[in-house]
Amino acid sequence: LDMMLEDVDAARREGVDPLSKLNLAHLICGSEGTLAVTIGAELMLHPRPAAKGLAVLGFADLDEAIARVVPILGTRPSAVELLDDTIIDLAKANLEYRRYVDLMPAPARGDLKAVLYVEYFGAGADEVRDRFAALEATVPGVPCHRHTDAQAMLSAWKLRKAGEPLLHGIPGHRKPITFIEDNAIPVENLGRFVRELRDIVTRHGT
Repeated sequence: LDMMLEDVDAARREGVDPLSKLNLAHLICGSEGTLAVTIGAELMLHPRPAAKGLAVLGFADLDEAIARVVPILGTRPSAVELLDDTIIDLAKANLEYRRYVDLMPAPARGDLKAVLYVEYFGAGADEVRDRFAALEATVPGVPCHRHTDAQAMLSAWKLRKAGEPLLHGIPGHRKPITFIEDNAIPVENLGRFVRELRDIVTRHGT
């Protein structure tokens, strides 16, 4: 929001219509519609992908995984999802989900502390394979499992989708409360955002 307001101020100083410099789509999507009412929109449609692929990357350090997101975006994924050490550690202690941790690519050194799920869409299997190759060239040395079979992808996603149930299953009287639902962070600021947010919650004992 601050960046958008700066663009508006700059446009006014230049004597230009602020709306010509402002992309409201970013504001509306980032806030999930809470800052404006949309009464009409033009949509760009894309063909349904003929092929899908999922690459799963394993890291021994959460900050390293986050740092890799920006270069990974250069390979044009359809989605990038992060699984952090809190969920991984909870899953290891859970009889049902422990086996899904064992399916994750293990770092060469240290314990598994973060997983990146990188999904690709393509017009065919060859295009997905080319994206996989580009990904591995972008993150050399990072353990990677490739999946193109629908059932294998579903199994890989199981651990990611177990996050909230695992958090709510933590033993004891203190239970997690969702107080930050979603964020819209410029991806180049993601590492800094996570570090500073982690410091805040740590200071408050949560």
